[in-house]
This record gives sequence, structure tokens and C-alpha cells, in this order.
Amino acid sequence: MNAVHKISLLAAVLATVGTQALAAGSTQVSYLHPEKFSDAGFGTFERNRTLRSLTEYFEVLAKRLPDGQLLRVEVLDVDLAGEVWPRTPSEVRVLRGRADWPHLSLRYTVLDGSRTVRAGESHLADMNYLFGPPVDQRYGDLPYEKRMLDRWFNEQIAVVAP
Repeated sequence: MNAVHKISLLAAVLATVGTQALAAGSTQVSYLHPEKFSDAGFGTFERNRTLRSLTEYFEVLAKRLPDGQLLRVEVLDVDLAGEVWPRTPSEVRVLRGRADWPHLSLRYTVLDGSRTVRAGESHLADMNYLFGPPVDQRYGDLPYEKRMLDRWFNEQIAVVAP
């Protein structure tokens, strides 16, 4: 095989890999009355940061869907792990492992073009959020909520991907 053939073969392989890397699902996320959520953070700034982080994570999850599929999520309630202690000079989120586990309520639809692949409503909670394996550092902020979303996605959504 000469150099030209090797370069052509390499270009074909890279083009295929690049196309597969770009082939991914997409997402649309909305929040129903976020100002009434149980606990999305203390104050508007913290709530907006929480919702932005959740939206970004739904986008990460949707990339695992096949190309052309759309994950539509409507978040109905958020209750973050821990409790906020605003009594300190700067707010502190305290994780005790008692009745302060994370909760998320959401409606979802997975669409493939105009065809509904799966739809439902889920109420997620992780009562053992402090007692399981350590959270993965890749989660960054909201690690317990994102681990819970991973579990939900793997059990409810990823099963529909061909």
C-alpha cells in the first residue's frame, strides 16, 4: 500500500469516526414555575445557577441518544440534596444524610422525528445519596442530583436507543 492509499484510508476512517462523534440526540428543557420549586437554591441567583447546571447535564445525557432523537424534559420540582443554612455570613449547604436527600420531578418525551418513542413522568429520589459509592468527580456541581439523573436516564431513556 503506497502513501497515497494510506492517507486516503486514514482520511476515510477519521471522517467516519468524526461523523459518529457528531451523531447525537438533542434536548429541550423547560421548568414549570421554578420560583415555586421546593429547593433549587437560596435566592434567584442560586436557583438560576442550579437550573443552568441541570439543563447542561440534560444536554450531556441527550448526546447519548441516537442522531435525530430529541429528549424533551419538563422539570416540575427540584429539591437539592442537603439543607441551606442561610444563618451564616455566606450560605452553606449542609448534607446530613437524613430526610434531606435529593428529589426531582419531571415529565419527559423521547421523539424520533415526529414519532414518540417513550414518554412518562418520573419522581426521582436518592434516599441513600451519602451512603452509596462516592460520587464521580466529573459531575462537578450538583453531584448527587446528576448521579440520580444518570440512573434515571440509564433505566428509563437509554433502553429505547437502538
